[in-house]
Amino acid sequence: MSFFHDAYGHAYPISRIMSIVESSGKQSPFFTVELSDGDKVEIYESEAKRIKRSAGKVIPAAQGTFVLSFMSDEDGGFIGRDPVIGWSLHNGFADPILLDVEFDGVTGNMAYLLPDGRIYDWDGASWDNEDEWSEQLKWRIEHFAKMKQKDAQ
Repeated sequence: MSFFHDAYGHAYPISRIMSIVESSGKQSPFFTVELSDGDKVEIYESEAKRIKRSAGKVIPAAQGTFVLSFMSDEDGGFIGRDPVIGWSLHNGFADPILLDVEFDGVTGNMAYLLPDGRIYDWDGASWDNEDEWSEQLKWRIEHFAKMKQKDAQ
């Protein structure tokens, strides 16, 4: 049986969770968990994410699978690589499980690198290799920067 911990360190079985709702107020670090007996407890965001990952089935990732993150800088940019060690399946989606990194979702400058070299981004677009993907992202960043400059004038 899997357990989660509330903000005060008390343990509860995950099977008792009826719902998890983000607490109102932008400054609140808590989520409210409603339990099967009607009780409500508060948990931190990190615990809510851990519960979400553990709630579904977990399968191993193929060796050589990475989450790629393109970071632009004055030299043109660089690509960060985080190895994917597994996939958490829930509600029809698969979230990568990474080592030492809290996965917060794929953004427009991130993609999945598969062992055969193909790359897929969050909306299903694909590229044959890393160079094609990074060139597309560089173009997109430059294009949006030009649009921003034009709008500012």
